Amino acid sequence: MGHVYRELPEVDLSGDIFTSKVPLGPEGLLHGRLDNGLTYYVRQCSKPKARAALALAVKVGSLVEEEPERGVAHILEHLAFNATQRYSNHDIVAFLESIGASFGACQNAYTSADETVYTLMVPTAAENGDNAALLEESIAVLSEFAARIRCAPEDLAKERGAVMEELRMCNDSGGRLAAAHWKLLLQGCRYENRLPIGLESVIKRVPAEAIAAFYRRWYLPHRMAVVAVGDFPDCAAVLSLITKHLGPAFEAAAAAGLPGLQGAPEVPRVLPDSWQHSEPRFCVFADREAQDSGLYLSWKVPSRPTATPAQYLEVMKDVLFQACLNGRLYRLSRARDPPFFSASLADESACAAVDMFVLGVVCEEKQTLRALEAVLVELARVRLHGFSQREFSNAVKSMQADIETTYLEADQGYCTDIRDEYVRHFLGEEFVSGQQYEARLNKTLLPLITVEDINARAATLTHRHSAVFKSVEHKKWHSEAALRKVVEAVAADEAGGAIGPWEEPDMPDSIMKQIPQVPEEWYTCCGLEPPDPSLPIYPSMLLDAESAAAVADSLAGLTGQTGSLTGLTGMTGHGTAVGSPRQHSRSLHQHAGSFKSCSSCSGQQGGSSGIGEPAAAAAAVEEVLEELTAAVESSSDQQQETQQEQQQPQAAEQQIQAVPRQPGGMLYPGVALERRYPQVQLRELTHSSAAAAGAAAAVAFGTSSLPCLTGVVSERLYPQLQLRELTLANGMRLAIKETDFLADEVLVTAVAVGGLSEVPRPSFYTASMSGVVGSQLGQFGHKPEVLGELLAGRRLSLSPSEGAYARSVKGSASPHDLEVVGQLLHSLMTYEMQLEPGEMDSVMLQVRQGIEAQLRSPLHAYHSRVRQVNYDACYFFDPITLEELDKVDLEASCSHHRSSFSNPAEFTVVFTGNVKFTALLPVITTYLATIPAAPGRGGPRDCRTLTPLPFKFPEQPVVEDVEVDMVSPLTQSQITLPVGLERTVAREQLWWLSAACRLLETRLLQKLRFEFGDVYTVSVASFFGCEAPSSTGAKLWGDVSIAFTCDPANKERLVELALTTLERLQEEGPTQAEVDTLLNVERFDWENLQQENSFWHDVVVNGYQSRKYAEGGDLDAVWARIRNSRDEVMAEMTPQTLQAMLCRLFPHPCRSRYTAITMMPRPPGLIGRLAFRWATASSSTQIAVAAAGVGVLVAAAAAAVVVARRRAAQ
Repeated sequence: MGHVYRELPEVDLSGDIFTSKVPLGPEGLLHGRLDNGLTYYVRQCSKPKARAALALAVKVGSLVEEEPERGVAHILEHLAFNATQRYSNHDIVAFLESIGASFGACQNAYTSADETVYTLMVPTAAENGDNAALLEESIAVLSEFAARIRCAPEDLAKERGAVMEELRMCNDSGGRLAAAHWKLLLQGCRYENRLPIGLESVIKRVPAEAIAAFYRRWYLPHRMAVVAVGDFPDCAAVLSLITKHLGPAFEAAAAAGLPGLQGAPEVPRVLPDSWQHSEPRFCVFADREAQDSGLYLSWKVPSRPTATPAQYLEVMKDVLFQACLNGRLYRLSRARDPPFFSASLADESACAAVDMFVLGVVCEEKQTLRALEAVLVELARVRLHGFSQREFSNAVKSMQADIETTYLEADQGYCTDIRDEYVRHFLGEEFVSGQQYEARLNKTLLPLITVEDINARAATLTHRHSAVFKSVEHKKWHSEAALRKVVEAVAADEAGGAIGPWEEPDMPDSIMKQIPQVPEEWYTCCGLEPPDPSLPIYPSMLLDAESAAAVADSLAGLTGQTGSLTGLTGMTGHGTAVGSPRQHSRSLHQHAGSFKSCSSCSGQQGGSSGIGEPAAAAAAVEEVLEELTAAVESSSDQQQETQQEQQQPQAAEQQIQAVPRQPGGMLYPGVALERRYPQVQLRELTHSSAAAAGAAAAVAFGTSSLPCLTGVVSERLYPQLQLRELTLANGMRLAIKETDFLADEVLVTAVAVGGLSEVPRPSFYTASMSGVVGSQLGQFGHKPEVLGELLAGRRLSLSPSEGAYARSVKGSASPHDLEVVGQLLHSLMTYEMQLEPGEMDSVMLQVRQGIEAQLRSPLHAYHSRVRQVNYDACYFFDPITLEELDKVDLEASCSHHRSSFSNPAEFTVVFTGNVKFTALLPVITTYLATIPAAPGRGGPRDCRTLTPLPFKFPEQPVVEDVEVDMVSPLTQSQITLPVGLERTVAREQLWWLSAACRLLETRLLQKLRFEFGDVYTVSVASFFGCEAPSSTGAKLWGDVSIAFTCDPANKERLVELALTTLERLQEEGPTQAEVDTLLNVERFDWENLQQENSFWHDVVVNGYQSRKYAEGGDLDAVWARIRNSRDEVMAEMTPQTLQAMLCRLFPHPCRSRYTAITMMPRPPGLIGRLAFRWATASSSTQIAVAAAGVGVLVAAAAAAVVVARRRAAQ
């Protein structure tokens, strides 16, 4: 918790305010109803710039469907994008893409049991300046959805296939599990038989007239709301557009037979009295494709409103209860022989009328009964003994951190998030008051919650409170009666008091046992005693610009260097700063004579300054400190300490900015002395003061001979990227990019060139398992359960990983928690992780079960075959097998992990976000600069020396069917084409390829989805992950894949249609309208990306790993190449140039080199295979075979098998 939280003013909740609805806000919101009853919300939001998030929310879903209409609400949602009075056959999608908006599966609309919501993300500014017209057209699209959807038979015929394909996609193992759970939870309610996807029979045969009647009956303005949140110069003008288009939209519909509001039907009563039950329900769900063994324990409660502070307080209690329980369950999962692998409680909305608490558990196969007993015992333990104050405090800290983030980013919310809040307000009366008020309300309510309140929440999670207990496995290992027996046994133990209290484990006081120290050898060489570690450590004390300049001038005279001392920072720690710059300088001055010669560190006498004798070194230090003392005394006598603390960071930054830079950056002379000189107990020694003495000593003794030299040794600014780069004495490099996009976000990545491609082939899987080993053993110096508790209330995450060509530690943090980031990175690189007997048994069992589960998945065999064909059986893409798992050497995995992250000189740490350099520098000095260098390991690796992966795309076409066992028939096809980028213009060709992929995807979506209705969606994506930066060929090789799912009977025709579409683009090129759309979409994306920390972070992180940086060492040049190449391509893009690139990038003709791998369901047995061949044959083949008789049927079926095999061999 930071000072921001503590200083938040509380909300007045006196009188009736506590139980009254929170006023809708914030100030500036336009909210009300049009004359026809339609609700509106209009609010200004400038993130992202020149964009608006629109929505049409309709309080109508599958719940209101009659039996012959099951699925109609969802079909109607599909038709909205296909056919309205003004738009037909892809026209709406074409319009959205033409203005730079996006369209895709599940991106623009959804249908649930209770509502249908349509969403758009559109620009508010056009390149021609006609901003109002563009926004007006987008709002007009919403009016088409509201009142003008066309439900003609020809429109419906095109959309049935897409909806059927979505049904097939939903019928995998996860979908079957979700459907079964829905029916079990809502048994006896109308909801039970109203899943939004509907029935296959209705999808295939419902007449267009029935859909039109449903539309007229339910899509009424009093059930609708329009939400517009965006970068609007005038919200009143936006409201006028809504009134203009949505006000009269229903008048024409009424003339066509729309019933008036007086005769509008009501939503049917949905919850019988029996929806709550005191007897638990049990289910054993077995699905042979199930990926996990586990449990779902659900407790149903009435929907919990959050309209008043009193209601919201109850929800806060639920959140804290979940945090406390999940923390305890996580500790149980970390035991040597855990009863389950993972378990967590969450609250969900089952439907508008019912909420539920769901406890999900993943466990060992055949051990679901043991897992059930364990989680029920913990719930009973909470009811009997409660949570500890420590558990409650940790949960409160986390909530306080979230509250502070909400307040800090109050004016930086995204328009899409704010839009969705108002949609929820309309649908469920969730209060929306603005983030500032919400943060203040949370802070006001939080102290009202006690640990006793949290303990009481467990009383509702018993088997007598509408409980539903379901186990999930791939085989039925036990019965419902066995589940019931466990539940009753635990209840009996609870009633008899046989469950004891929680045994709370011991916890360390901090992440690091002690703050990193300069090696004792340094003090010995300098004739000093090491500091007393029992004394406290104090934070940094920055020198002002004038004092720093005095030190810099003195050092310049000593060393012959020009510039200034810019390392103006000290140590971080606990407590508050004490003393003044004058005290710092005087204390150090008293010990200038302590520097003495030592044979172990003096090395070559002399240096660039010619000072070689110990006496000369002492004199040099004395001279520096005299000037330092004088400068400080003359500049700080009249200043109060509080004023200094406010001004010093600015002064230091101004000093840094004013320094003229030499090529390669300026020298940071310095030794990161910490704490104090012990002879006078100097507590206030800062890095800047130490640097002055350290630099002089380094000159006297020879810098290269000081093995313990730490701190910043060089600095470089990149003006184009506005990036500061530092190099530390241990070789680590840091890059700091400050932005103002989000007040509470700093992205962090530590990256090192070199990864798994360097590992010998026999050790590949052992090295690949090192990440699993590290996370289990506690790679940051503590076991994960301990570290999680230590980080309670901290807003940060860090995760190490290793890929083919790089190792990295990625995460994010609040600016207030950057010191903890430094501690974690220091711990990761210095912790001597050890493997203890039995410690990995549980994890390895979980990995083994994961491999076995993959073998049950239809997609596993398919994707494995696709990678095997496309990458010439490259070992890197082969999934680990059970046989390979048995060969993994865990000791070697542990050793590989230590080696991968132990050399700071290999790593570049990038910080992007709201990171102040003056605040980060103490973290760097204390934690990163003190990471010991790895002897004999050298510095960062040149990416041009990396070992490339062995891969090669097939030279000839490969067409192959992969038959797999599956419960529900589903076909998935992937067409892959090799792409070679010419090395000299690879950056430009990447932009061309991006445009070509987007163009191809749009064409395919228009053809396969909107024209023929055969797919739900189609994707086109490029991949260059195999190509190593060290490759020296004339081309950089990757591939482009086209993927879709379909009816098995359609797969050959659709693969042919996809290739024909690409072929036609190569022969005829795109239209001018398509190119204009591509340019608009690209402009939209480019503008949005540059407002995100993640974009700039990726530019820097990837830039350091690039070949261009390795060749030139200039990150600005890398960025200029990215920016300039994009601008050049966008300026050159025409139908003709894009057509030429389609021929240049892809194989031309495209059929000359490609793979088409299709997953097909394997029919069971001979009779099943014959039936399957019959079902998937063309209609003409079926007619011919039927006319020839049964005997010919068998022959034709056999011939079909031969043809399929021949096709696979081509």
